[in-house]
Amino acid sequence: MIRSSMIPFPPVIIAEGYAALVAQTYISSHPASGLILIDPPVTNKDIPKSIISETLPEFTYEPKFPIAVIAEEDKLTQFQSKGHRLADSPYVDFLHRDKASGAFRHIDDWLDRLGI
Repeated sequence: MIRSSMIPFPPVIIAEGYAALVAQTYISSHPASGLILIDPPVTNKDIPKSIISETLPEFTYEPKFPIAVIAEEDKLTQFQSKGHRLADSPYVDFLHRDKASGAFRHIDDWLDRLGI
């Protein structure tokens, strides 16, 4: 769909939950202006066998473009406590949301800060 849209610039990819796996796979081989992951799995080892029967290797793309991870506090803490590779990148913003608030406000604010 991205290729057929014929946009002249790299897109901002937004994915929620397990769709973050597809988005990160795409990012591994294609340019993007940004990546927004909403409640992504912390590691690929965290994915239940009922979703994907084989263990996926961890992603190795270089996070040298704007990335936002939007999740509840406990999940954000897991990213940082497990030494996740995204936690050390200056390009990644971890945005806290509570159960009552949606991600759209965070997405809008974050894109505005980037000027996108």
